[in-house]
Amino acid sequence: MKKLLLSLLGVLATTLPAWANLPSYGFYYTNNGVTYECEGYDWGDDGPFVYIYGYGLKGDVVIPDSVTCDQDYEEYRGVVFPVKGIGDFKDNLDVTSVTLPSTLEWISVNAFQGCKNLKSINFPESLVAIRSQAFYDSGLESIDFSKCKSLTSIGEQAFYNTGVIDILFPDFISNVTVGNEAFGGTTSPVKVAYPAGMNIDNWFGSDSDVVRIAYSSDDIIEGDIIYNSDKTSILYAGSSVTEWEAPADLTTIGDNAFRGCPHLQRVIMSPSVTTIGNDAFRDADMFNDSLFDGGVYNQELALKNILVFGPNVKSIGSGALYVKRFPILVCLTPIVPPEVEGIPVNDAWIDTGGDILFPDESTYQAYLAKSTAWFSPFLYYPMPSPTGMTHSEISIFNGVAGETVQLSASLDGENLPFTNIYWYSSDPTVATVDQ
Repeated sequence: MKKLLLSLLGVLATTLPAWANLPSYGFYYTNNGVTYECEGYDWGDDGPFVYIYGYGLKGDVVIPDSVTCDQDYEEYRGVVFPVKGIGDFKDNLDVTSVTLPSTLEWISVNAFQGCKNLKSINFPESLVAIRSQAFYDSGLESIDFSKCKSLTSIGEQAFYNTGVIDILFPDFISNVTVGNEAFGGTTSPVKVAYPAGMNIDNWFGSDSDVVRIAYSSDDIIEGDIIYNSDKTSILYAGSSVTEWEAPADLTTIGDNAFRGCPHLQRVIMSPSVTTIGNDAFRDADMFNDSLFDGGVYNQELALKNILVFGPNVKSIGSGALYVKRFPILVCLTPIVPPEVEGIPVNDAWIDTGGDILFPDESTYQAYLAKSTAWFSPFLYYPMPSPTGMTHSEISIFNGVAGETVQLSASLDGENLPFTNIYWYSSDPTVATVDQ
């Protein structure tokens, strides 16, 4: 095992622990059958720490918060080293995911370069710096900086030529120094949400196809989703989103909002939705291979994997539903918005082999008459309808202002594609509902 000789600390030994004036060195640490190669250091007043290396690690790797030296040098035996750095995992093709520790501060230059099968990694709140080309040419599919409030720098080409398809930059990214082409080299479109007013051109470079969604400080971030300030519009949905139901008052699905989402399963548009923006669902993949039972398409399962096209949509942007695949599309009303008229076949929508459910024959015929601007071809399937509704007892009461009453209801029936119930007040000056 190699030794890295460092200058000794110029502090009296009587004031420091035994390890403080010892040279740094490497050692192995084994926990739960996993062996980690460690490089121990002692820099500054924070005491000892280690870098973890990826030699021999496989599969889903969990890096511990600390390691204990139990070999090689008696002076270090039993010393607990917090893990603050990630060293060389370069070209490790056996690692598929990495969980970084809450103590981590640095990811080294070229640390995960060439790790083609690395798909996911977390970035903890303690992270300070991601060095140049740290994830260059890796298989990383997602990046989440939401917890990285200590982050100060991202090096040049740190995430160059990865498999990342979308990035939500938190508002504090404005305090981070980002190197040239840190996220460049992508061969397919990357959807990026970032604080309005920032110039991110150099982050991607001229060879990257970037779909930009700027958000303001008043907008609302909920996980991997961004709404405008009053939640009447959805601006962005990231690749981690699998299901989404529009809030009761949402009216607009913004341009590119669900673009490229690879794991969508259910999207339910509330009756309030009136507008679907340009490319809103372009390249989204809503198909689940588990819908095939023994190689046979199972429509009953597909009914649980749907896009419900709301009954009050009046405007559909170009390319809005140019999706990759979907099993079931539910159309609740014959919509012929002027924005769709004259658009070439499959420019607004595309036939992806899925089924389309209509509530009745007349609605189907209305769509069929406009097939040159919608889907061509498509099939009509009658939509399973509720057989009834079960609801709580409704009582009329004369109460004081601010009094509340809890109501509940559910739809009866088999194989219903969705069972959402929306509550509205016919006179909000008298009574309001909260969902």
